[in-house]
Amino acid sequence: MSKEAKEADYTHAILEIGKEKIQLSHPDASDFRFIQTKDFVEGKLTLIDFEYETPNGARERGTNLIYEHNGKYMYARNADMLVGMIGPTRPRVLDIVLRPSSVAGILALLFIAIIAGLLYGGCTHARMESEVPTEMWVGLSLILGFYFGHARGA
Repeated sequence: MSKEAKEADYTHAILEIGKEKIQLSHPDASDFRFIQTKDFVEGKLTLIDFEYETPNGARERGTNLIYEHNGKYMYARNADMLVGMIGPTRPRVLDIVLRPSSVAGILALLFIAIIAGLLYGGCTHARMESEVPTEMWVGLSLILGFYFGHARGA
């Protein structure tokens, strides 16, 4: 089956689901129109336009949302309602750790921990000499200078 055929099947299926859900809150709804489907959060968000009768007898158009995630469909009359149903989304821990700004901080902390370990190891051997190689001190100075210089420029 081609991509276009799959999209057409999905559009038809989601429009039928949307009709059922919309008619629960607007029994007189008619003239349903598919507007669009987009990737949203971890699922798909579809907008469906329809016509309904207001309490004073006038006909108006409305747009409702159908959010599909893991085969489950959620109906929302507006964006606020949808956000309330989905709930606040939090970034995953791995996404936070792998941000460019986080990687630099993690490397700096790791480097400091290595130097502290070398210093601690040097101090516990009954001598108070620092056994940290000069290159490590230069690297630490470079990282700290970059880190604080970057923070000052931001």
